[in-house]
Amino acid sequence: MDDMPLLAGTLFAACFDSPVAHGSIQHLHVTMAESSPGVVCILTHKDITGINQIGGIVPDEELWAEELVHFCGMPIALVIAQTEQQARAAVKKIKVQIEPLPVITDAREAAAKGELIVHASLKQAIVIMHGPYVIIFLKGRLILTGRSTCTLKHRDPTLCQVRMAE
Repeated sequence: MDDMPLLAGTLFAACFDSPVAHGSIQHLHVTMAESSPGVVCILTHKDITGINQIGGIVPDEELWAEELVHFCGMPIALVIAQTEQQARAAVKKIKVQIEPLPVITDAREAAAKGELIVHASLKQAIVIMHGPYVIIFLKGRLILTGRSTCTLKHRDPTLCQVRMAE
């Protein structure tokens, strides 16, 4: 916005995000931030009138953390203020109590512990591909197996390609 004139009444936002990689939110303290100069409001999951989801293909990611945080930097609250500096200053006044939970970085370990983050709609049919390995789950039944390690960044099963070995 540096090259465009600001409209009168333009507001600025700054995000308060999780300082820990995995945990249970016990309490969010926003009172001091709300009373900061220039702060118009502080938004959290409670302010969403619809579903608190931003997953583009599968609704599997909350816009603002409700009960759990799943990664360091996960948004928890959004400060709206009259200036960018006021918004950033207010964010520093927000405090959160988070009970740490174990950080699991391996999908197989997460699945074994029942901690794999998979939306309910994906539990009907899951296709995981990586190199020569294909794992297909259909309604809870394992079809093919292999060992694969990959990050599922794109969850659209219509984009998967499967080539079976002779």
